[in-house]
Amino acid sequence: MAKKETEKNKSWFKRHKIMTGFLIVFILFFSLGLLGSIISPDDTNSSDGTSSSDDTASTNIPVDTSIRVSAVDLWAEYEMNEIRADSKYEGKELIVNGTVVELGKDIFNKPFIVFVSQWGGVQCKSKTSELEKIAELNVGDFITVQGKGDGFFVLHVGIKDCVIL
Repeated sequence: MAKKETEKNKSWFKRHKIMTGFLIVFILFFSLGLLGSIISPDDTNSSDGTSSSDDTASTNIPVDTSIRVSAVDLWAEYEMNEIRADSKYEGKELIVNGTVVELGKDIFNKPFIVFVSQWGGVQCKSKTSELEKIAELNVGDFITVQGKGDGFFVLHVGIKDCVIL
């Protein structure tokens, strides 16, 4: 009986060690994602409201140097072998097409588009300058985007600096 009383006196975290571990891992991944979003170079707005980065630079990339792949195939390659997929796509200019399953803004008010599924898939982190184009989209639309492969993080294959073609 004394053992049951001491169990009740323990904190929730000590009584639920597995859940505590999952919570710590989740917080760690979330924090790293937040840190990566803050550190990664992205388009920023100057004080006059115009974009300080050259938004036309990424759209002038020759198409023949870009890798064309469907969002479904890109996701499947990362599921099969993340290391091989990273060597093939990370840091490279990609042209990706697929059906939109989610549209939104991250915690920094940057727009994003998700292909494949809401619980995992290809997440296209768009430039703020693409906000008007994204506002015209709907879930279920089939679109093509161009951006730079950003590897795999948590449940998404990332594509950064996306523009809608």
